[in-house]
Amino acid sequence: MIIPAFKQLARKIGPGKIIWRYDPIFISAKYTLSYHIEKFASLAKTLSPYTKKCIVSFLDLYAKIATKMQKLNIKKVSNEEIFTLMRYYAVISKEYGLVLETCAELWDFATLGIVHGSCIDKELLTQICGKELNLIKDKTQRPLCGCMASVDIGSYNSCANGCLYCYANGNFKNL
Repeated sequence: MIIPAFKQLARKIGPGKIIWRYDPIFISAKYTLSYHIEKFASLAKTLSPYTKKCIVSFLDLYAKIATKMQKLNIKKVSNEEIFTLMRYYAVISKEYGLVLETCAELWDFATLGIVHGSCIDKELLTQICGKELNLIKDKTQRPLCGCMASVDIGSYNSCANGCLYCYANGNFKNL
């Protein structure tokens, strides 16, 4: 359902105006490094005609989802594993002509050609509007988030997917 909607939106507004997010990245018995590399490559191949940029982010362990997260048996990921994964993502992104950025991450992947980015991107919005915009950083986001202030059109506890890692469905009854 999400990929067809992504493609349809890109066809309507253009691939330069839609950003693909690959997140949250976490490691468990099911979601291994190999899984993430294969899934990222598959999605990059599928989505690259419909976007120019991908933003990746590792899972943030919010207190309000801590109980749900225990069910996932998440493995602590070493810096070496993180950089290995990002090296693969950099190669895959380049192969498909995608700009790869991170969202609110402490790690510096500049040597891999990956910079810190933002999902609500001032440069992209300025380009789309065709004029300089007077935007400010969103003060309600995590400190490392580079997003501009915006109004979220979603609402909490409304998604039916039931992802255990989702901070927006803290009270979802069907988990």
